[in-house]
Amino acid sequence: MYCLDCAYNLIGLDAHRCPECGLVYDPYDPESFDVTPGHHARDRASRWLEWMLIASGAVPLVANVFGMLSLLIARVTLGRWPMRGGADDPSSVPGIGLIGVIGIVLVLLMFPSMVGACMFAGALLMRQAFERAARGGAIALVLWVCGAALVIRDPAEVWMWLFD
Repeated sequence: MYCLDCAYNLIGLDAHRCPECGLVYDPYDPESFDVTPGHHARDRASRWLEWMLIASGAVPLVANVFGMLSLLIARVTLGRWPMRGGADDPSSVPGIGLIGVIGIVLVLLMFPSMVGACMFAGALLMRQAFERAARGGAIALVLWVCGAALVIRDPAEVWMWLFD
Protein backbone atom coordinates (compact mmCIF):
# COMPACT_ATOMS: atom_id res chain seq x y z
CA MET A 1 0.00 0.00 0.00
CA TYR A 2 1.26 3.45 -0.93
CA CYS A 3 -0.11 6.88 -0.11
CA LEU A 4 -2.20 8.44 -2.88
CA ASP A 5 -0.71 11.85 -2.27
CA CYS A 6 3.00 11.31 -1.62
CA ALA A 7 3.59 7.60 -2.49
CA TYR A 8 4.81 6.81 1.07
CA ASN A 9 4.92 3.08 1.88
CA LEU A 10 1.97 2.45 4.24
CA ILE A 11 2.56 -1.27 4.85
CA GLY A 12 2.81 -2.16 8.54
CA LEU A 13 1.50 1.13 9.94
CA ASP A 14 -0.97 0.93 12.83
CA ALA A 15 -2.43 4.41 12.40
CA HIS A 16 -4.52 4.85 9.30
CA ARG A 17 -2.86 8.14 8.46
CA CYS A 18 0.18 8.71 6.27
CA PRO A 19 3.07 9.90 8.47
CA GLU A 20 4.56 11.84 5.55
CA CYS A 21 1.60 13.98 4.41
CA GLY A 22 -1.20 13.16 6.87
CA LEU A 23 -3.64 11.68 4.33
CA VAL A 24 -6.15 9.31 5.94
CA TYR A 25 -6.54 5.87 4.34
CA ASP A 26 -8.51 2.69 4.99
CA PRO A 27 -6.50 -0.52 4.57
CA TYR A 28 -9.72 -2.34 3.60
CA ASP A 29 -10.67 0.20 0.90
CA PRO A 30 -8.38 -0.10 -2.16
CA GLU A 31 -9.64 3.26 -3.42
CA SER A 32 -7.99 5.05 -0.47
CA PHE A 33 -4.43 3.96 -1.28
CA ASP A 34 -2.26 3.13 -4.28
CA VAL A 35 -0.99 -0.36 -5.04
CA THR A 36 2.09 0.75 -6.99
CA PRO A 37 4.59 3.33 -5.78
CA GLY A 38 4.69 6.56 -7.70
CA HIS A 39 1.54 5.90 -9.76
CA HIS A 40 -0.01 9.09 -8.46
CA ALA A 41 3.20 11.04 -9.08
CA ARG A 42 3.26 9.76 -12.68
CA ASP A 43 -0.36 10.84 -13.08
CA ARG A 44 0.50 14.28 -11.67
CA ALA A 45 3.39 14.61 -14.14
CA SER A 46 1.12 13.54 -17.00
CA ARG A 47 -1.44 16.15 -15.97
CA TRP A 48 1.30 18.79 -15.93
CA LEU A 49 2.51 17.71 -19.39
CA GLU A 50 -1.06 17.89 -20.70
CA TRP A 51 -1.44 21.46 -19.43
CA MET A 52 1.91 22.42 -20.96
CA LEU A 53 0.75 20.93 -24.26
CA ILE A 54 -2.42 23.02 -24.14
CA ALA A 55 -0.51 26.16 -23.08
CA SER A 56 1.97 25.81 -25.94
CA GLY A 57 -0.93 25.39 -28.35
CA ALA A 58 -2.55 28.56 -27.02
CA VAL A 59 0.46 30.82 -27.78
CA PRO A 60 -0.93 32.31 -31.03
CA LEU A 61 -4.34 32.93 -29.45
CA VAL A 62 -2.75 34.67 -26.45
CA ALA A 63 -0.64 36.73 -28.87
CA ASN A 64 -3.85 37.96 -30.48
CA VAL A 65 -5.18 39.01 -27.08
CA PHE A 66 -2.07 41.13 -26.50
CA GLY A 67 -2.26 42.55 -30.03
CA MET A 68 -5.91 43.54 -29.64
CA LEU A 69 -5.17 44.97 -26.21
CA SER A 70 -2.45 47.19 -27.64
CA LEU A 71 -4.86 48.34 -30.36
CA LEU A 72 -7.49 49.20 -27.71
CA ILE A 73 -4.91 51.09 -25.64
CA ALA A 74 -3.99 53.08 -28.76
CA ARG A 75 -7.70 53.80 -29.33
CA VAL A 76 -8.13 55.13 -25.80
CA THR A 77 -4.86 57.08 -25.86
CA LEU A 78 -5.33 58.68 -29.28
CA GLY A 79 -9.08 59.15 -29.01
CA ARG A 80 -9.50 57.42 -32.38
CA TRP A 81 -8.50 54.15 -33.98
CA PRO A 82 -4.83 54.28 -34.96
CA MET A 83 -4.07 54.63 -38.65
CA ARG A 84 -2.24 51.64 -40.03
CA GLY A 85 0.49 51.77 -42.63
CA GLY A 86 2.92 54.15 -40.99
CA ALA A 87 0.66 57.09 -40.07
CA ASP A 88 0.54 56.22 -36.35
CA ASP A 89 3.73 54.54 -35.22
CA PRO A 90 3.06 52.15 -32.30
CA SER A 91 6.14 53.38 -30.47
CA SER A 92 4.71 56.92 -30.46
CA VAL A 93 1.53 55.81 -28.67
CA PRO A 94 2.06 56.00 -24.90
CA GLY A 95 1.03 52.96 -22.87
CA ILE A 96 1.60 50.30 -25.51
CA GLY A 97 5.27 49.53 -24.84
CA LEU A 98 5.39 46.26 -22.91
CA ILE A 99 2.02 44.93 -24.09
CA GLY A 100 2.93 45.38 -27.75
CA VAL A 101 6.35 43.82 -27.20
CA ILE A 102 4.79 40.78 -25.48
CA GLY A 103 2.36 40.38 -28.38
CA ILE A 104 5.16 40.59 -30.95
CA VAL A 105 7.32 38.09 -29.04
CA LEU A 106 4.38 35.68 -28.81
CA VAL A 107 3.77 35.96 -32.57
CA LEU A 108 7.44 35.20 -33.16
CA LEU A 109 7.09 32.17 -30.85
CA MET A 110 4.08 30.89 -32.80
CA PHE A 111 5.92 28.23 -34.80
CA PRO A 112 8.35 27.20 -32.03
CA SER A 113 5.27 26.68 -29.83
CA MET A 114 4.08 24.06 -32.32
CA VAL A 115 7.38 22.24 -31.92
CA GLY A 116 7.05 22.49 -28.13
CA ALA A 117 3.53 21.10 -28.30
CA CYS A 118 4.80 18.12 -30.31
CA MET A 119 7.51 17.53 -27.70
CA PHE A 120 4.97 17.59 -24.84
CA ALA A 121 2.68 15.24 -26.78
CA GLY A 122 5.63 12.90 -27.33
CA ALA A 123 6.44 12.96 -23.62
CA LEU A 124 2.84 12.04 -22.82
CA LEU A 125 2.94 9.18 -25.30
CA MET A 126 6.19 7.92 -23.77
CA ARG A 127 4.48 7.92 -20.36
CA GLN A 128 1.67 5.93 -21.98
CA ALA A 129 -0.83 8.65 -21.11
CA PHE A 130 -2.69 8.16 -24.37
CA GLU A 131 -5.97 9.71 -23.21
CA ARG A 132 -4.24 12.84 -21.94
CA ALA A 133 -2.14 13.10 -25.12
CA ALA A 134 -5.23 12.80 -27.31
CA ARG A 135 -7.34 15.25 -25.30
CA GLY A 136 -4.54 17.77 -24.75
CA GLY A 137 -3.37 17.45 -28.35
CA ALA A 138 -6.86 18.05 -29.73
CA ILE A 139 -7.37 21.13 -27.55
CA ALA A 140 -3.89 22.46 -28.37
CA LEU A 141 -4.43 21.93 -32.10
CA VAL A 142 -7.78 23.77 -32.11
CA LEU A 143 -6.31 26.66 -30.08
CA TRP A 144 -3.22 26.87 -32.29
CA VAL A 145 -5.18 26.79 -35.57
CA CYS A 146 -7.64 29.46 -34.38
CA GLY A 147 -4.84 31.71 -33.10
CA ALA A 148 -2.66 31.20 -36.19
CA ALA A 149 -5.61 31.95 -38.48
CA LEU A 150 -6.21 35.23 -36.64
CA VAL A 151 -2.54 36.19 -36.86
CA ILE A 152 -2.27 35.31 -40.56
CA ARG A 153 -5.62 36.80 -41.62
CA ASP A 154 -5.14 39.81 -39.29
CA PRO A 155 -8.72 41.11 -39.70
CA ALA A 156 -8.09 44.26 -37.61
CA GLU A 157 -4.62 44.80 -39.15
CA VAL A 158 -3.12 44.70 -35.66
CA TRP A 159 0.04 42.93 -36.69
CA MET A 160 0.59 45.11 -39.75
CA TRP A 161 0.46 48.09 -37.41
CA LEU A 162 2.63 46.62 -34.63
CA PHE A 163 5.28 45.24 -36.99
CA ASP A 164 5.29 48.50 -38.99
